[in-house]
Amino acid sequence: MYRRLSITSLILGILCLLTFLTPKSPSAAPPTGSPLTPEWIKYNEQAETKNLPRLTYLVTCKKVTGTKKSKEPKEITDNFSLKDRMACMYVRWSNVLGSPVCTLRIYDPRGVLFKEWERTFKRKKPAWNQWFRHWIKDAPASKLPGKWTAEILMDGVLAARKEFVIGDTSVQYKQISYGKNVSAVSVFPFIPEGDRGKMFDYEAPTFIAQMMSIDYPDYRVILPSEIDNEITVPTHVKIEDFVNDTINSKVLDDLITKHNINLFIAGSARSKRRVQKFKKFTVEFDIFIIDGKSKAVVKQFHKTWSSIRDYKQEKDLLILHACGSLYKTLMKKAKDDIEKILTKK
Repeated sequence: MYRRLSITSLILGILCLLTFLTPKSPSAAPPTGSPLTPEWIKYNEQAETKNLPRLTYLVTCKKVTGTKKSKEPKEITDNFSLKDRMACMYVRWSNVLGSPVCTLRIYDPRGVLFKEWERTFKRKKPAWNQWFRHWIKDAPASKLPGKWTAEILMDGVLAARKEFVIGDTSVQYKQISYGKNVSAVSVFPFIPEGDRGKMFDYEAPTFIAQMMSIDYPDYRVILPSEIDNEITVPTHVKIEDFVNDTINSKVLDDLITKHNINLFIAGSARSKRRVQKFKKFTVEFDIFIIDGKSKAVVKQFHKTWSSIRDYKQEKDLLILHACGSLYKTLMKKAKDDIEKILTKK
């Protein structure tokens, strides 16, 4: 019996020794996010003393996957090709209290504010994971290859600055810095009607604003997110009534004085029910071009866009396609009127 125990002990000892001596493959280190920028370090130092949200993680990646409650960045990189579908910005915060507002601003290689998002914290847990999508393929961003810059702000305070590349970095641009006297173009958020109309209230006018900034670089383009801080676009109101009320309001006078706006673009996105048999849905756009100086509607047109593809599976691509189609129609029907307003002395 003792002999058997001795043999068993010897075998176990040899196995333990072999386990100890066998080299282990190094486990994959968890990603730590982008290198801390000076802005990141400064913000977190303030967060420590003032008990504010703390920025713990920030990366750009090609996609974000996972369940609705648990998302993770995939294909983390700072370099994107013009064929990539999107560049995602993924951010994590800790010690989140109350209802702070996180803002992401994207600047194109010319230094122009290209897009802006705002998210308000509404959860009970103190951890806040966020992700923002910046479309590239078949989107306005693909027309401006080069080094892009993202800024993350928490309650208006700059928390971090992140650079990433889209396409060819050798492309040279004239850096644009707009002064107070530069003429501007302003695009309103659209008035939505119906579930699918709501998906276009910012996407469509943002697409228009981005393309206007590319096609008319001498004029500062005010994004829908910016104009929404000045004028709240109501829901459940006719676009005609909104335009008439707005162009005769003191708010518009203040906007024109403050931003030197020559041209306004306003509109609505109205969706119709989907025909189940063909999986079809339709969105109708009404667009108004308003002369900032005369405060008169100089152009009005209607655009109907339909798709027979599955909305649930291809929602984002459909919206992008519809926005591109809308902009092409806008420039075809109103380009002469737009240029007359912008070049008016």
